[in-house]
Amino acid sequence: MDCTEILATSEGDIKSRLQYAVSKHLALVEINSFPNDLKPIYKSIYDKLHSKEPTYNGQTAIEASMYRMRKKTASTIAKEIWSLNRILQERKLTNDWSEFDT
Repeated sequence: MDCTEILATSEGDIKSRLQYAVSKHLALVEINSFPNDLKPIYKSIYDKLHSKEPTYNGQTAIEASMYRMRKKTASTIAKEIWSLNRILQERKLTNDWSEFDT
């Protein structure tokens, strides 16, 4: 199951689905794996998910940020993830991988 599938189909409210999707998939992705023009989009998502400092030992920045996040903000981030995934999928289908040429 990929990140967007988790966001769309998993149980729970948007905050719990977002936290699960991010912890299982998005947190493992390095910004340098994105084409240059998509790095700012990923960075914006990353920054929103790491906006709060942990408040206790063992808590991650993602957990702290999600705990304090409104559902509307979580929904917006989920839409941004979906949009980023859609762009990547469209490029894959059209073989527009010029950013990856070395």
